[in-house]
Amino acid sequence: MGLPKVAFIGTGGTISSLGADSLDLIHYGDQKSMLTADQILARVPEAAAVADVVPVPFGTVPSPDMAFQQWRSSASAATAWSPSIGTSLAS
Repeated sequence: MGLPKVAFIGTGGTISSLGADSLDLIHYGDQKSMLTADQILARVPEAAAVADVVPVPFGTVPSPDMAFQQWRSSASAATAWSPSIGTSLAS
């Protein structure tokens, strides 16, 4: 049996933000620089040992800017990626 398949939907926010340097743990959002889902997964190669992680591009939206429409769009992206999760996420 193979590894489980997992969708990683890159929405932006804190996890994708890059600071001025590796110790910038407070003002990282000021840089306005975010990684895509592909770029995040490339920095965590260990993930491939436990799952077949498929990056699902969505966008790079700062956390405070995630409103209902963005959440609904991300649910639609998840539904499009795998019909087995159902359409109720997008409705």
